[in-house]
Amino acid sequence: MQNDELILLLSTDCFFRYWSTLGFNLAEASKRKLQKKCRTIVKQIMSGVCEPNYYLTAFSKERLEETDRLFEKAVSECSASESSLIFARMAKRRGRKNEDFAFLWTLTVGTALGQFEEGGLLLSEQINSVLIRSYEDFGDFENNFASELSNSTTDWDLYIKALTPNSPLNLAAYVAQAWQPQTQFDQFWLRVCSELTADQVLELEIYFTDLAFSLTGQRLDLSSLGQSS
Repeated sequence: MQNDELILLLSTDCFFRYWSTLGFNLAEASKRKLQKKCRTIVKQIMSGVCEPNYYLTAFSKERLEETDRLFEKAVSECSASESSLIFARMAKRRGRKNEDFAFLWTLTVGTALGQFEEGGLLLSEQINSVLIRSYEDFGDFENNFASELSNSTTDWDLYIKALTPNSPLNLAAYVAQAWQPQTQFDQFWLRVCSELTADQVLELEIYFTDLAFSLTGQRLDLSSLGQSS
């Protein structure tokens, strides 16, 4: 399943307002167009299956490659800048381990909640205030989306949930595990940096690097954080 779950996700109604959490910052009309194309691809994935259960579909190399081709074609039909953005986000997700971003987010949460204060590493009051405020904006996406997915009653979302009868909320877990660590920290980092001076950003980078070293004995590579490509 290379892009299957992403296609299922983008086809839903309840995820529509969350596309930016993946870094897919598209115009409204482009989002609607790609959403519609994803629904067509979902129908193609499910064609030939005797009952509406995603896990009964073909997972052959040929089928997966055809699905990927259709999705890439659909993305390419967006504007040049929008398609480049989506392909870049997908490439970046594959390029760095989500575990790295999950660890960075753990450091962020711990700092925001004051869990590392006894270690002697402290941020200035202004930086800490910006970090806490930004964390609160990005902190509970998975639960929020899982709730919206669970409660959604549109015809299409009911259909999508029925495709995975034993785990109707698996798309929320997919975002959290496959996308959210990176995109969550990227978007958080962009927000924080937009509110800090260059010297304050450097102070925050040094703080995260020293904190990671104090916890693991390893240095973090913070290059390319927050970049969209």
